[in-house]
Amino acid sequence: MKLRLCPYKIGRICWQVLALILVLFALMVSLIRGLLPQLDELRLEQYVEQQYGVKVQLGQLSAKWQAYGPSVSVASVELPQQDELPLTLSVQNVQIKLDFWQTLLTLKPQVENVNFGHVFLSLDLDKLAAPASSNDSKQASTSNMDWLYALLLEQLEQYAIDDATVQLLSTSHQYQPIHLRQLRWLNHGTRHRASGALYLDDTPAGGEHLSLNVDLSGDGYDPDSINGQLYLAANQLNLGAWASDRSKARNEPLSVPVQGVVNLQAWFDVNHRAVGSGLIRLGHSALDWQQDNEQQSFVINGGDFLWQTTADGWQLSSQRLAFSSNQQPWQDFTVQAQQRGTQFFGHIGKIELMALRPLIPLIPGVSPATTQQLLALNAKGEIAEVNLYQGPDNKFQLNAPIKAASWQASGAIPGSGTIDATLSLHGDFLSARLPKQQYQLDFAKQFSAPLRFESDAITGGFDVAGQRLIVPELQLHNDDLSLAASAALDFSDDTTLSLSAALQLHDLAHAHRYFPLQAMGESLSDYLTSAIKAGHSDDAAVVWRGALTDFPYNEHQGIFQAGFTLQQGTYAFQPDWPAADKLQLDALFENAAMRLHVQQGMLRQVDISGADIVIPSMEAHSELHVDAKLHAFGPAVTDVMNLSPLTSVSSTLNIVQIRDAIDGELHLNIPLYVGGVADVKAKVALNNTPVYLSKPGVLLDKLNGEVSIDNELISTEKLSGLMYQQPIQLSFDTGRVNEHFGVNVKLNSQWDLNRLPAELNNPLTSFYAGKMSWKGNLRLIFDESGFRVQANADADLTDSSLLMPAPFNKAVGQPLTATAELLGDDKQASLDIRMANLAEFWGSFDVDADNLKSYDVMLGRPFRSGDKLTKQDGKLWLALGDTQFDAWQPVIEAFVNDTQSATQAATVPTSVTAVSEPAAPATKVRGFFPPLKGIGGSVQQLSMLGHQFTNVNLDAHDTEQSWMFNIDAPEFAGNVDIFPDWWNQGLKVVANHLYLIPLAPTTTTTDSSATQPSQLPPLAVDINDFSYQGRALGHLALQGAPSDNGYHIQTFSLSSPQGELQGQGDWLTKDGENLTKVNFTVDSANFEQLAAIFDANPGVKDSSLKLNANLDWHGSPTAFNLPSLNGDVRFDLGKGHMEQLSDKGARIFSLFSLDSLLRKLSLDFSDVFGKGLYFNTFGGDLHLDNGMLKTTNTEMDAVAGNMKVRGYTDLVSQSLNYDIRFAPKLASSVPTVVLLSTSAWTMGIGAFALTKVLEPVIEVISEIRFRLTGTMENPKLEELERKSKEIEIPKSILPEDKRGDGKDAEGEAPATEATPSSGNDTLTPAAEKTPAPQQAAPTNVVPLPTANPTPATSTPKSTPKPPATETEEQPNASQSVTVPKQPQAA
Repeated sequence: MKLRLCPYKIGRICWQVLALILVLFALMVSLIRGLLPQLDELRLEQYVEQQYGVKVQLGQLSAKWQAYGPSVSVASVELPQQDELPLTLSVQNVQIKLDFWQTLLTLKPQVENVNFGHVFLSLDLDKLAAPASSNDSKQASTSNMDWLYALLLEQLEQYAIDDATVQLLSTSHQYQPIHLRQLRWLNHGTRHRASGALYLDDTPAGGEHLSLNVDLSGDGYDPDSINGQLYLAANQLNLGAWASDRSKARNEPLSVPVQGVVNLQAWFDVNHRAVGSGLIRLGHSALDWQQDNEQQSFVINGGDFLWQTTADGWQLSSQRLAFSSNQQPWQDFTVQAQQRGTQFFGHIGKIELMALRPLIPLIPGVSPATTQQLLALNAKGEIAEVNLYQGPDNKFQLNAPIKAASWQASGAIPGSGTIDATLSLHGDFLSARLPKQQYQLDFAKQFSAPLRFESDAITGGFDVAGQRLIVPELQLHNDDLSLAASAALDFSDDTTLSLSAALQLHDLAHAHRYFPLQAMGESLSDYLTSAIKAGHSDDAAVVWRGALTDFPYNEHQGIFQAGFTLQQGTYAFQPDWPAADKLQLDALFENAAMRLHVQQGMLRQVDISGADIVIPSMEAHSELHVDAKLHAFGPAVTDVMNLSPLTSVSSTLNIVQIRDAIDGELHLNIPLYVGGVADVKAKVALNNTPVYLSKPGVLLDKLNGEVSIDNELISTEKLSGLMYQQPIQLSFDTGRVNEHFGVNVKLNSQWDLNRLPAELNNPLTSFYAGKMSWKGNLRLIFDESGFRVQANADADLTDSSLLMPAPFNKAVGQPLTATAELLGDDKQASLDIRMANLAEFWGSFDVDADNLKSYDVMLGRPFRSGDKLTKQDGKLWLALGDTQFDAWQPVIEAFVNDTQSATQAATVPTSVTAVSEPAAPATKVRGFFPPLKGIGGSVQQLSMLGHQFTNVNLDAHDTEQSWMFNIDAPEFAGNVDIFPDWWNQGLKVVANHLYLIPLAPTTTTTDSSATQPSQLPPLAVDINDFSYQGRALGHLALQGAPSDNGYHIQTFSLSSPQGELQGQGDWLTKDGENLTKVNFTVDSANFEQLAAIFDANPGVKDSSLKLNANLDWHGSPTAFNLPSLNGDVRFDLGKGHMEQLSDKGARIFSLFSLDSLLRKLSLDFSDVFGKGLYFNTFGGDLHLDNGMLKTTNTEMDAVAGNMKVRGYTDLVSQSLNYDIRFAPKLASSVPTVVLLSTSAWTMGIGAFALTKVLEPVIEVISEIRFRLTGTMENPKLEELERKSKEIEIPKSILPEDKRGDGKDAEGEAPATEATPSSGNDTLTPAAEKTPAPQQAAPTNVVPLPTANPTPATSTPKSTPKPPATETEEQPNASQSVTVPKQPQAA
């Protein structure tokens, strides 16, 4: 049957079917919506594994129906690591929206949109690039990745990745992750496009990213057909902001704050599942940062990198690169790289190291500290080129020649001067080859200063994997050392050093330059730096193995040894000890220990050969041990101790000074840390060794015994030796006295005073002799301010003698004791010596001086309270009774001589009468005793120079000009000045009075023993009141001085009211013979008063005296010698008269025996000479010739007549021989007779008598001649003859009855001469003549001033007067008289 299809029916059927389908679709959609929340993750994982062949792990699934279809959310998607799969994937959140209709149409799930959140993709480049072993395996590998292409390029029409991190993995390199953001992928047919942003890290900030565009075409199900292009662009990429944000996000401080932008574009071709060729074009980019106020910049002005694939790899090359660092363009900089199968080649052109400096902060993975360290290197030089290679073994190789490279020390990286090197890297081993060149290495704090060397070629290497630096052979040399070494330094764990070195040390003074300070330790290096001063060594060796941080290897986990033999070395064992020199020693430093054995060496002047010096361990409380056998000189040991910190030992040795060689043992333990106490032990053997005790300054000679030293304790017993060349026994020890250090010395000795050494010479040395035994104790106490000294001694002088004046004289056997005490400190001390109650010595001295500062000596008694002691120099005190100056004079002069000998060359005389010859000028060093500056005290009775002084008070002191003696006594009051250069300056005596009364002489002084003129100094004497033997001589002035031939008395003057004496003279000497010459004048207005001073009565009254004398004799002035007396004397007496007296009254009249003559004349002319002999003048010249006094012109002009004396006197035999003639003036003329009758009342009586008995013509005596012989003690006067003549008496005087006429009266009868008496005259009388004029006084006599004393008036004896007779006329000179002849003497 044929069916007819009706359009109506067809339409209704269609609509029914459509309705059915819609109902079914609605039911299905409702079913799907209801089943979506019930999706099973396991089934879905199985589905993915079935569909794509990979295992996947899904998190919780959730689904919901959205407006146009279902939506599925997966909490996490994990694609774990799987064999044959080169990637792993982790997605934190996936949202899938299905295309419902497409899914229905295709009956396959069609995803409309997928949103991936927080994706982490790890891509193993090694698996991806691994070659396939067979076609099957290759097919499997690619097919395992095809599902990904299909999923991403075909099955997902579009998807978005909000946050993705791609980590590239490779065993040969560690890549930084790639961060993608906001990637939008759109697949439309065969074209596949994407855009997004490539961020520099996972902390994005605005602008710090690269734009990414992908444009691919091809079938996603056929990945090999995919091709296209990738495009990256950086537009003002802010590196500064990126670096700042990154440091904040990671809480890591920026190594260096940088600023800069990057501009670039990159195009890469994609085909055959790989990136093909590409081009990277650099735009203007800049990087700036600042360090130490210095701007650093790196600028890219352009350039291209061309990436090209080849048949067996790829290649990269640069073009037109325009880089600059700090405005300095990079020259000839190129980059080339090539991959050839399994080989990689690379080449980088020349790079200046300074050009890399701005790029250091961009090095990835470098900490800020490391960045600062690299910057601090401040590297200079150039890398000529860099060649890179990686072979099939995947070991990377590098070769880079470096020229003129230098850098500064930074951290553990040592600095270097300019060097050339070639760096090579082979796998993990970096080696360096350095040519022969000079090096300057600066290890910063490792060495004290940069090290400078010259070296042959050096090869070294660094194992990067093992972190080990190896130098198999190293040879360095400079002026200080030569080194041959091999070393290895391991940095893998603790830095470990392995070193073996042989050294020749040319100059050990610079050894400290090469001490590894941090490795050796600061204490050891500091010690050796200060210890080693000089020397050299040819056999030094160093071995080191161990971690540097474990030094000094107390647990034996390492070893350090340095040994050498030091030659001609100087080594300071301790900074505060003197250095040892001339050393030859063996040294071994093992870990922290030091051992030195001195084969030969000197510690200053101490031989330390054989000494062992050990430091057991250099640590916080290290100690230095010294053990030595000693053979040294004491001063050398003291010198060493004075320069050491052992103050107690040095203080003792400065006092107990050993002055010769000693033998002994020394053990020192010296701490090398602050606060430690040194331990010193020693034994010293003394064998005839001199020891000087500086306090109080005593030499102990030839000591024998042993001294023990235990730190500050020094002790000995039964030492024997000599002190001041005298035997002595002593012992001493040191120890604590309360809280202070003390030295105790005990001494016992017996001295022979005759054998004391010169240093004990003192002014009293010559006054003692014999032997003296004594015992003493000495204690020195040291405290903070210095030291104190106490010493005492007791002496027994029984066996000694004292050659001193009484009461200090003592004979051997008489008991006498003395005590001495010394007290002081480190500045000054005092010494007291007391001898019974007879004398005491007190001295003071500065400790630093070698002699006394001052001393006082009291003779006669000890010092008493109230006695004022001198504070400078010396003073002698006297408290004596009855004393002989002659006995004390040597003692006093001994002190004076000691004083003057220190300041002048002349020798002080030992006595007034005997003075030694003047010494030649010489300089004398001051002795132990200071100069005497004063003498004081009192003497009850002093006998001096034959005179006696009582109650003498003496005060003498040394002025700047002279020694001045102030003396006050009843016999003398004045000053005596002794000038320092007394031989030239002399002595000066100025006194108010000097009364000399000579004592009876006890000895006779001959002229041969008398003082010689050459021994006398200049003298100046001025005594206001001078008396000798009770005779007041008035003012005395004396001045004399040495002359060329003797001594010249310039002035000698005595002046008093009775007269003046002035003169001068010379005391000459020749060939040992003395000669005295004097000339003087005497001027007296009254000769009688002048003579009365000498208890003489010359019988001359009312007469003045003038006397000039010029005399000389053989002998001294005090040794008057008559036999040799020569000269001339002129004397003149003025008007006066002479009475009868003994001739002994005045010696000058005794010469002529005038008294005998006067008596003789008185017999003949009793009326004329009864009252004496009146004269107008009396004078003459006396000539002396060898004691013979002669005169030829001595005349007297008397009133009664003229007298002439001719003859001589032998003064030696006192014999006389004179012719004396007297011519009375009665016979001279009539006026003379008249004068006689009128001149006096006695004459008038005589004339009256004549008129009674005489005639007008009388006979008168005209001359009487006498001869004087005999001696001065017994003169003999005999008349030889008389002469007479007749004269007429004037009529005026005759009675009138006797007068003649006037003519006769006027005439004059001739005189009748008497007959000469018989007898022969010895002398022929001289003719009568007018007396010769007086001789002129010597012109060289200086006259004294004329004195005007009041003349003494002498009362003449009364004589009976005859009765007066009146006359008619007065007598006159014209009257003539006759004088009767007088009877001759029987």
